[in-house]
Amino acid sequence: MSKNNVPWWPMPAKSPDLNQIEMVWHELKHFLRVEHKPNNLKELKDGITSFWRTRMTPEKCQRYVAHIQKVLQKVVEFEGKATGH
Repeated sequence: MSKNNVPWWPMPAKSPDLNQIEMVWHELKHFLRVEHKPNNLKELKDGITSFWRTRMTPEKCQRYVAHIQKVLQKVVEFEGKATGH
């Protein structure tokens, strides 16, 4: 990237704090375990559909993206390990 003048900085590739989809999966699992509590496949599918329709708003997606800016320095300090944020 440097050779092609692409601005970048080295950062850990697998930090969970920088992976928004992992945050979404965590929230989905919590929703299913605590609120929806499916007992069969149909209820599981209904719960997943409900989660995506009611919980994953554009605003929430934006908050997940903004989270990266909030934790980036900590991720660098922790050398890519989970920061707990």
